[in-house]
Amino acid sequence: MRRMRWLNAMVIGLLLVGCGTTEPEDPGDPPVLPLLESLVFDTETFPSSSGAAAPRAPARQSPGGTHHTAAAWRVLAINVGVALHLAVPVGTWGALVSERPTFENGQWHWTASRDVLGVPYTGDLTAYEDAGDVVAEVRISSPAVQDFLWYRGRARSGGATGQWEIFDANVPSTPTVVATIDWSHPSSDVWTLTFTAVGGPNPGDQLTYEVDGTHREISWYDASEDVTAVIEWNALTRDGSIMVPGYNNGAQACWDGTLQNVACP
Repeated sequence: MRRMRWLNAMVIGLLLVGCGTTEPEDPGDPPVLPLLESLVFDTETFPSSSGAAAPRAPARQSPGGTHHTAAAWRVLAINVGVALHLAVPVGTWGALVSERPTFENGQWHWTASRDVLGVPYTGDLTAYEDAGDVVAEVRISSPAVQDFLWYRGRARSGGATGQWEIFDANVPSTPTVVATIDWSHPSSDVWTLTFTAVGGPNPGDQLTYEVDGTHREISWYDASEDVTAVIEWNALTRDGSIMVPGYNNGAQACWDGTLQNVACP
């Protein structure tokens, strides 16, 4: 009788252990994550007077015309501004997605460490599927923050569109979205990124980068002034134009394949 009670207890214990196991033996394949291009504003194809792709110091290079030089300085300023805002998301995302994921607590995890601008960061990426979407959340630890949800993305599973939310690292105790990035990448030579300031000193401002074959275009909207500026160029032929308030009376100004000023078509 005592032996029977012991067997019953053992069977019940095994059943309880089995009921408490939540991890599937085969979780399947991890979700397909967005490409790094969904975070990167690539202006490397902007023509420079030196013959390289991107501008380095337009004022010191000749024989670029004034219209191209004015555009080059603005593209350079945009590169610096975007790089500062997205350095950690871009740097950590590139490191994370190159790692082999593990399945824990019902989610896929990628972990990696990388120095960004001289600061060590450790990232923990979790990804799961929700109502046909892939949701990716990246928590960052550094000397300044611990396990902070720095950015989160949602994209259609198997699709080519999505959105990133960037959280304010200055207030880690209260998750606050300061910017969003809406992206569309339907093919290798057609894609769009739109960076929108949600909080901070310039709410409502937008920066959009578009690729359509060899055509490139950067536009930015100043919400406080309600004005839009546009720089466009051809990545192959190098001709382009600038149309921004405060330059050429706000009218479109163009350059040709040799970067010299020309009349706009």
